[in-house]
Amino acid sequence: MVTFGGAYAVLPYVAQAAVEASFDGGTLTTKPFRFVGSHLYVNCNTEFGELEIEVLDNDEKTYPDFKSFIRGVDEIKTLVQFSDRNLSSLVNRSIRLRFTIRNAQLFSFAIQ
Repeated sequence: MVTFGGAYAVLPYVAQAAVEASFDGGTLTTKPFRFVGSHLYVNCNTEFGELEIEVLDNDEKTYPDFKSFIRGVDEIKTLVQFSDRNLSSLVNRSIRLRFTIRNAQLFSFAIQ
């Protein structure tokens, strides 16, 4: 469950539609939301490309050490790991997620 200004959405964690980009790449940045959880998972296909994930503050600046790359994966539930950092340190903060997609597909993400 993700909350957005008092509303929330619960979406199935299956590949129904994808955001994809070619070798030139593209980005998707979420709207700000209050973070509740400790782990970020993505459903992606990066077999021949990569997915870069950044955790941003409200000014769209990357939090130190909250940048990760996923390469060579085609999985429904891949844990995003941030260089020995735990996302629980960001609980109750307003954050954004930026996904930079290069020759890959992002189907969904989940916070647990």
